[in-house]
Amino acid sequence: MRFITLILFLSLFVASTGQTIAQNENGNGNINNNNKEENKEENKDIEYEDWDIDYWDITPSLEIEIPTIELQFGPTTPKYHEDVFTGSLRKLGIAEIRLGHSEFKKMTGGIIKYEFSYLFLGNISDEYISGDIANGMTTVNAWRFGFSESKGYGYRFGDFSSLVFYNTNGMGWTKLDFNYRHSGLVEEQNLTPSYASYSKASDLFGDQFRFGDQFEGGVRLRLFDLVAVNAAYEKVIVFPRHMFWYWALGEVVEGAGHGIINGFVRSVLSSKPYVVPVVNFILQNGFSYGLYQLRTKNMNWPTETVPPFEYEIFKIGVTFTL
Repeated sequence: MRFITLILFLSLFVASTGQTIAQNENGNGNINNNNKEENKEENKDIEYEDWDIDYWDITPSLEIEIPTIELQFGPTTPKYHEDVFTGSLRKLGIAEIRLGHSEFKKMTGGIIKYEFSYLFLGNISDEYISGDIANGMTTVNAWRFGFSESKGYGYRFGDFSSLVFYNTNGMGWTKLDFNYRHSGLVEEQNLTPSYASYSKASDLFGDQFRFGDQFEGGVRLRLFDLVAVNAAYEKVIVFPRHMFWYWALGEVVEGAGHGIINGFVRSVLSSKPYVVPVVNFILQNGFSYGLYQLRTKNMNWPTETVPPFEYEIFKIGVTFTL
């Protein structure tokens, strides 16, 4: 059922994308016909010449949004701070689909700027891994959806190939499903610390979708026109309650930090552009990782609040640009 849901989500996106492209083609066809009548002599030698160029002939004044589909899979480690959870959590797996638009901008020195804005739908489950669950262990499966934006720089090779280093920040809603594995009499299990931790966490998060944030750092290798492969590390935090003003303060701190790094990277781009992809990758993801470590105990750091539930994910994936 999980894969069927993901496929249905993908089908709806492809259908809507196809309809939009068809409408754009009809509109562009009418405009081109009018221009040909008015400027026939000027255009006959250069007709569509600008679009028969190599893939990277893109200037900052010409931004092309490319429909993009991305599929990701990988092992997932759930975490909950020891101050509020003393039990053992089972390792899981994730399957995720991302739908959106990516942009590539040609920069100086063979460097490209990369952006990918997308919606995502993901399922975290023990069904994606093998092995038995031990007694006294808690499984926390989940469904997730939300939106994110990836940004970074990379190196271009030839007509289509590139190697991009990126940082992603986003927000989403997650429904946690706590399950406890026990054996013997239920009355005996109720007396164990692991069951008490499970029961408290399950009651706290309930059956609702809970708001949260995530960041991701990854590398994307494009070898062909339509296909790229990627590897990434992602950290997801899920809030038991959404405290808007505390969360907003944390977002201001995070935005200011990334803004300072962006300014520094732009200065490096003007002096030594060939190191920009790696420098930006290290600084942006290092800052994100450090900030999320601080949020492990206080979900809305710098404000003192309760710990969030966390997923730490290592993923590999494939990206299709249409």
